[in-house]
Amino acid sequence: MNPAPSALPLRPALALAVVSGVAFAPGFPPLGWWPCTLLAFAPLYVALAGQTPRRALLLGWVSLLVSSTLVFSWLVGTIRDFGGLPTPVAVLALLLLSAWHGLRLGLATWLTARAERRGWPAAPTFVAAVLALEWTFPLLFTWNLATSMGDHDALLQTAELGGPLLVDLTILLPSVALGELWRARHARRRPAIGTVVAGLVVPALAALWGTHRIDAVRARQAEAPELRIGLVQPNLPMGAESVVPDLQAATQRLASAGAELVLWPETAVHTSYNDYTYPTKLPEQVTGVLGVPTLFGVRTWRAGATEDAQKVRHNSAMLSDQDGRILGRYDKHELLAFGEYTPLANVFPALAKLMSHARSFTAGEGVQPLEWAGHRIVALICYEDTLPTYVNAQVAAADPDLLVNLTNDAWFGDTAEPWIHQSEARLRAVEHRRYMVRATNSGPSGVIDATGRPEQLGRLFETEERIVTARLLRGGTLYERVSDAVGWVAAATILAAALLRRRRAPETDGIGG
Repeated sequence: MNPAPSALPLRPALALAVVSGVAFAPGFPPLGWWPCTLLAFAPLYVALAGQTPRRALLLGWVSLLVSSTLVFSWLVGTIRDFGGLPTPVAVLALLLLSAWHGLRLGLATWLTARAERRGWPAAPTFVAAVLALEWTFPLLFTWNLATSMGDHDALLQTAELGGPLLVDLTILLPSVALGELWRARHARRRPAIGTVVAGLVVPALAALWGTHRIDAVRARQAEAPELRIGLVQPNLPMGAESVVPDLQAATQRLASAGAELVLWPETAVHTSYNDYTYPTKLPEQVTGVLGVPTLFGVRTWRAGATEDAQKVRHNSAMLSDQDGRILGRYDKHELLAFGEYTPLANVFPALAKLMSHARSFTAGEGVQPLEWAGHRIVALICYEDTLPTYVNAQVAAADPDLLVNLTNDAWFGDTAEPWIHQSEARLRAVEHRRYMVRATNSGPSGVIDATGRPEQLGRLFETEERIVTARLLRGGTLYERVSDAVGWVAAATILAAALLRRRRAPETDGIGG
């Protein structure tokens, strides 16, 4: 199937796809230039007009390949230093990862072109395809378009209604509106008024509503009970063992200063504890002298089912009371590929040898809220706070009054990653209208309020101990009830449009001729 006569030749179309990819990257931390995100997809949308599905796939793939390579360029250092691989191999790994990311947008543009060939308008099918693939396509490091809007507090507030995909919808519409004007001029036709109006009105209404919600949520926060939380940021190099006496001394000082709860980061206690003896051993060796409830990361294990079986290991979070007794435990559910397990290692043992640094952990199961003094905490370890569907399921089931993230981002170094991670955590706070308190090994540790605003942040790569204030909030949001409804609607829409032929072809490329 050939491109439509009005379609751009491949070279200028590819150039526009590259422009979109370059324009999208500055929206991500640390730059956070969110206006770039609102307009970045317009050149790609123009390039797709009249293209075959095969060419459309190439254009989308190239666009996100470029973006991903720019946004995640810091991975070269991480792979080289943490993985112990030569720089050329690390660069190749980045390009392979970016190529995989590119396939997410490539499949979306392929579906868009198929739908357009079947007579469906381009604007809604493009938006639906991008949202559907963002929801379903697996990534090693999860991110959304909304991650690039971290400095625009008002637009983030729609996450309360439909999660990050609803924010993404708001982000895409201005690009599609601008692209529609460009397409219409090139084709010498009238633009689709509905598409243009939607691109202007929907983001404006979302920003106005978000501004109102910020004021309302902050008024509710002001009336909520306070909790003084001590944060210990040990700032240990990756692979270094924590010194428990130092953690204990810092915690005792925080307790004396009035901390009601103290947080240590992920795997702060480097020693692994047996499943059957940790309730006794941890109070004896770690928590018995703290004098304040403490939530901390630790590794746990038990023997396998048979003598030849491997140990069952968990990346865990423990909560102790002021006397050091263990009140509860959470085992990390969502394990990091190539960090905490090696995919397909059972099928290809050579992979396990190549990725020898990857530990073989087992995922936790069920809902495991941590309860203390009438409070209920949902603990999230490492990158679990970047997974909206997972966090939503935990919060909807547990109804906590506080979200906590224990993480160790030291292995990424002084890069954009800690700030990208924080931008994702901000979305979880908005989605559930709870405070998120983050205790990280190397920073930035601090508080994110229920509007997604970071507060009381510490510094990167410094040893710190300090007290922050969080508010205890409960009460469900619409997103907790509808969960991934936006994703389901988007997926159903684009699949129907890509498979079914429309009886009457639309007069324009957009919504509402």
